[in-house]
Amino acid sequence: MSDETTQTDAAQPVVAAPTATPLLPEPRASEKSSLNTILVVIIVILGGLIVANGVTKYFPGFGASAPVAVLDSDLVSAAGIHDLLQRAPSMTPEAVEAESKKRAEALQHTLADLRQRGYIVIDRTAALSWPAAADITEQTATNLAIPPAALQAVRDRRAEQQRLARTGNAAWPPTSSAPAEKTISGSNLD
Repeated sequence: MSDETTQTDAAQPVVAAPTATPLLPEPRASEKSSLNTILVVIIVILGGLIVANGVTKYFPGFGASAPVAVLDSDLVSAAGIHDLLQRAPSMTPEAVEAESKKRAEALQHTLADLRQRGYIVIDRTAALSWPAAADITEQTATNLAIPPAALQAVRDRRAEQQRLARTGNAAWPPTSSAPAEKTISGSNLD
């Protein structure tokens, strides 16, 4: 019975599966390579434009950063101390302490405001180079009620220190001409 089935199946013609006709004719081999070359060139050109114009222009979330502000905290602190020392003789110790605390709170408020507006604030000593527009030292001193004369006095003292360091006479602050105290082995325990 199995021989009969095999013979009957062999006698029937095999029908080929219907083939789909393409919508467009198949391009020749030379046209395929030209098309691939054109696609590669377009991809390379677009990639070059993205790199040349900056990735952030086309992908705004990529490499986004906050604006940076530079603060010379040493200058602001020294100028604030200079101003308080100049005014201290006419103030009570409690008033000097209150003024110092008020300035410290004002500095914290200024920094918190800048942080809230999206700024990163770095100290001048941590920055290698920055545009003048990024320097917030003057505005911060104004916010802390530090007079410009105190800032200028500290800047002048810094310039003098730098000049003395360049000339090799780095004795700063200037020593007094009073005779040295009597010391025993480097200490004044007498």
